[in-house]
Amino acid sequence: MSGQGAIEGTIGGVTVQALAVARRDLAIAMDAPVRRLDPDARRRLDEVWEREAARNPRLFDGPILSCVDADAARGRLSCRRASYRELIAHPIVDTGVLQTSVTGVLTAAGADGRERVLLARRAPQTRIYAGQWELAPSGGLDPPTPADSHTDAVLTGDDAWRQLLVEIEEELDLDVGALEHGAGTEPPGPACLCTDHAARSIDIVFRARLEGDAVRAALDGSDGANWEYTEARWVPVDELAAFDAREAARIIAPTRALLRFFGWVR
Repeated sequence: MSGQGAIEGTIGGVTVQALAVARRDLAIAMDAPVRRLDPDARRRLDEVWEREAARNPRLFDGPILSCVDADAARGRLSCRRASYRELIAHPIVDTGVLQTSVTGVLTAAGADGRERVLLARRAPQTRIYAGQWELAPSGGLDPPTPADSHTDAVLTGDDAWRQLLVEIEEELDLDVGALEHGAGTEPPGPACLCTDHAARSIDIVFRARLEGDAVRAALDGSDGANWEYTEARWVPVDELAAFDAREAARIIAPTRALLRFFGWVR
């Protein structure tokens, strides 16, 4: 896409790396060695989790994918199974977790024909960046089921895409039919990897265009669909630079980096 390129360290320690592989060729391999904590570290991890879970009842401890190595040029991530409590405890306890996630960059045309990009404000009970704007939706990529979690299990970009569809429906209450089956077209491939060292996450980023009546209805509203977002806004592409300048302190660093990656903000 025009205007795309690698951006490293320009926005708050965020790295964005272009992907040039087809969706089905992106490999997310479960081949990284398991990281085992000693008993003292495990005890401290549990203490941190109990404290944070008591502060925020929305936190839920479940399995996550932790990326150990990412090769954007080859379109390959090497991952291991980890837990959400390990993510919460880092860096108080050095768990080494880097959560593998998905982010959608959703665009749509308004009634006036202007292209818009969806941004949403994170709710107070989110793990990090509460009250800040981000490209929405985003969410963790589920690891393979236990029966498939042997060391040579491989997820693909197809699995990441399906996870994004779940996030679009659950977090934004938008109809994904236009994305999944629109005009018989192939769903888009992954655009880039976005690593946020502060949040301990690496996101597989898809850019996708929504069409249809459900999108036009969503363009008319501004309320977030669930507890993870308090507000959603379709910002015209030609107003993104002004929005970025005005709201810089209230936009998460990965989103600011991605706006530059896609060429919308200089």
